[in-house]
Amino acid sequence: MSTKQGNCWHCGHALSDLDFGREARCPGCSKPVHVCRNCRFFQPGRANDCAEPIAAYVAEKDRANFCDYFQPHAAAYRGPGRSQDTLRDAADALFKT
Repeated sequence: MSTKQGNCWHCGHALSDLDFGREARCPGCSKPVHVCRNCRFFQPGRANDCAEPIAAYVAEKDRANFCDYFQPHAAAYRGPGRSQDTLRDAADALFKT
């Protein structure tokens, strides 16, 4: 029996342990799920944007990869309006004169 392991980083769809295969795609939005942005070690701003110091470099954080350190992260989905571009635009608006 599969259990809930996390959510899709892109749409928030609930995913089970069977949904995180190397080539697996989210049943809700068809985005790949074995990606850095869906991993508990994903931390923008750190070296390689990863908290795991010996993980191999991955250039595209939203594309499937072969990282052996991948672990699903239940809070990977940030919801609509929380993208870096949206946040940056809001910050820029604060400082416009």
